Amino acid sequence: IPEDLDRERRMISAAADRVISGLGDLSAFAAPPGADGQRAVGGLVPVDTTDPRAELLAELRRLRQRQEEIRTRIRIASPRLAALTAPEPLDLEGTRAALDPGTVLLAYTIGENGCRLFVVERGRRGVDVFTLSIDSSELQSSVEALRELIQSPTGAIEELNRLARQLGETLLAPAVPAISRARRLVIVPDGPLHLAPFAALRVEADGSDRYLVELKPLSVVVSATVLAELKKTRRTDRNQRVVVFADPSYPVKGGSGTVLAEASQQSGVSLRPLPASRREAATLHRLYGTHTQTWLGKEATEERAKRVDRGTTILHLAAHSLVSESLPLESAIALTARPNATAESSENGLLQAWEVLEQMRLDADLVTLSGCSTALGKEATGEGIIGLTRAFQYAGARTVLASLWSVADDSTAELMDRLYRRLRSGAATNDALRGAQLD
Repeated sequence: IPEDLDRERRMISAAADRVISGLGDLSAFAAPPGADGQRAVGGLVPVDTTDPRAELLAELRRLRQRQEEIRTRIRIASPRLAALTAPEPLDLEGTRAALDPGTVLLAYTIGENGCRLFVVERGRRGVDVFTLSIDSSELQSSVEALRELIQSPTGAIEELNRLARQLGETLLAPAVPAISRARRLVIVPDGPLHLAPFAALRVEADGSDRYLVELKPLSVVVSATVLAELKKTRRTDRNQRVVVFADPSYPVKGGSGTVLAEASQQSGVSLRPLPASRREAATLHRLYGTHTQTWLGKEATEERAKRVDRGTTILHLAAHSLVSESLPLESAIALTARPNATAESSENGLLQAWEVLEQMRLDADLVTLSGCSTALGKEATGEGIIGLTRAFQYAGARTVLASLWSVADDSTAELMDRLYRRLRSGAATNDALRGAQLD
């Protein structure tokens, strides 16, 4: 990035942080009611001009527009980023060529005029197209209901399986022959399916009714075109270099006066310690030895995360997340703040999606966001979910592992242990994750 452009980017970012800090109890992590009591729509908040905060909100919108202009100029300076943000769409032959042998692509389109499934296989000509017997509103309701059941502490497993079977019958049954032939699946979701837990859907195949994850390893991508761009950067002749951030040091419970503490209070996320995340760090150190750099507690700072070396092959972030669905680029991984950090320092402990997008440059095979709801964000038509996962992809991650809901400290550490043991033994990422999930 040209020096003057980089300097302007940093100045605008610091100014935006100052405005957010000045807004006090007005959260950047939730859309507040406007003067008419309505919720924000499309990220835009109706502002009461008699509210003394209106001027700050207007200034924040102006700064965000400036940031977007700067991002556009940065994209022009980065051909790889441009290839991901505005790629040349593939035709059918190009899509098939982008698939590894044995891979089946399941691509969905969800719209008012109907819902469809497109099935493409590497070794077979043509494309199979299926019209799904569900409309978009019904599909959204079913996905939301399934997610609520999965997260429910009451354990209504019979109802959960019923709904998982119903959704699986609708979304997967037409493709069962192709799924049975496949070695692995790549899913291109659309609309409400961006938040659907495909691994937990049930489908009847090979004479039994099972979860999809029991049948095949799977991964999700925003489009076949992006998959092809990511495949171009795939490398196999690399020495492993692992960087781990775990159990950051957070403000004392009930504390205030810092950007991190205020963001936590405003988002409703309790920044409690994550002691089991140190087990995740220990697992990686045990498996990768001297190739591992570990930052724990007070050393797990935002500043160090931004300076992760481009040669890092695995970046593991075990920390709380503060996710904004109304302002997705404000979503953040909560790390340790520099002592006495102010908004002006830009090292306030919040590694925000826009900072990842603009300031981090990675060449990582895997970025693991080991925290709650790190896969969430805001859906942009044709763009998928905009948030932390997309930011790390644009920063240079070929694969991002993220969560669709709240996760527990202990069980997450166990999942990560089993995932990385398989990964270290040479398994592909989606095979390693499937094995850990089955365990």
